[in-house]
Amino acid sequence: MLLRARGDMCPAPVGEEEGGVSQEHKQQLHRQKVQGAWETWKRVESLVREGRCFVIDGGVGTELERRGAKMDQKGWSCATQLYEPELVTAVHGDYIRAGAEIVIANTYASNRNVMAPSGLGDKVGHAIEEAVRCAVSARNAASSSSSLGPPPGELRDTEWPLIAGSLSTHPPSALETGNEGERDPREMLRAAWPSPSVEAEGFQEAADLLAREPAVRFLFTEMMKDRQHAARALKAAGSCGLPVFLGISTQIRRDGSLVLWGSEIEFTAEVLRFLMECVGRNLVGVSIMHTNFSAMLPTLRVVRQVWDGPLGAYPDHGSFRMPNWEFGEVDLDEAARHAERWIEECGLRFLGGCCGTGPDLIQTFSAVCRSREGGWGGNKRENLCEQRGREKEEEGGEGEGERQERGCVWFRWLRRRRGGSANGGGSKRVSLSE
Repeated sequence: MLLRARGDMCPAPVGEEEGGVSQEHKQQLHRQKVQGAWETWKRVESLVREGRCFVIDGGVGTELERRGAKMDQKGWSCATQLYEPELVTAVHGDYIRAGAEIVIANTYASNRNVMAPSGLGDKVGHAIEEAVRCAVSARNAASSSSSLGPPPGELRDTEWPLIAGSLSTHPPSALETGNEGERDPREMLRAAWPSPSVEAEGFQEAADLLAREPAVRFLFTEMMKDRQHAARALKAAGSCGLPVFLGISTQIRRDGSLVLWGSEIEFTAEVLRFLMECVGRNLVGVSIMHTNFSAMLPTLRVVRQVWDGPLGAYPDHGSFRMPNWEFGEVDLDEAARHAERWIEECGLRFLGGCCGTGPDLIQTFSAVCRSREGGWGGNKRENLCEQRGREKEEEGGEGEGERQERGCVWFRWLRRRRGGSANGGGSKRVSLSE
């Protein structure tokens, strides 16, 4: 039986009666705090049903690392926003200018489970608040930019782009013992998890803090890749009141089997149902993330056996050696072909990038989404790449500012028309098929 996204969803009851405050009163207060988020979701859901694709941003933690941010040996990017807020804001801003319509704040690892082993347990609230502030600052700075696309009609009176929070099962104080694809998944990461009850409290604290942030419209759970830690994180997300996206990570092992990332658990419809049930009634979408391009389509096909609601994908590229990411250049033309197939075959409606990806991929995905019927405010438009490419061609040569657009989709289209390399400069392409 296919499970559907409910159009009449509303925040579920939260917490238990305590301090003399009735459950009913607590629920009423919580509904008031997140009502705006659900009103926004209903508008987004309406557009999704009409066929519109929304563009999510790319990897934030790895992009921060690429730009020189120091990664915490135990907590990765959990507190970068506390020490280098300008850099975090700049990364968000570049993604917005590349076409991101949903910006995920840098709260991926900002929870007590991860931050306490790094000596930052008392800064969880500050880290979440600052991460959201950086995303809002980037949005405000980009709002006056001509490169920022207009919101679709149903969202014209909302702050644009939309901002989401992230809650992940990033392993605390992880000790890396192997590289992806080279070692048994069980030996990939050994983590210093607290007791199950403390772990659940850490996830709940982060989810509730994100739900109280006025700018946060949705909660993207990320790296759900087992039955134990994922269940605790998903239950926390499902009870915070926000619309929740279930973010699952998978990989293809050498024997060809599709498993949850870093585990030996085969990814099946039954596993998906279990994870969805952990979220409960506030589940609005399923996203496949931190998953290689080659594993994405097989994973999406499994999801569609169970879920016919909003579906998203934001693949990664490269590999992780704690605390650093090993980068590889993305073949953008090949990435676009992958995305088009996900949309055509699986009805994908949310598209972005994860670790190892950057603004160039988001610009490519933005062009893919907006070139489709209903891709921009419900109007059919000429392929954006070709449209902008022709504009440049008509201008003749490399005009003012074009040198700054060498990485843009329309510039690559123009170079192909002139017989040059789509990537420019003879840079090496890395296949996404492996």
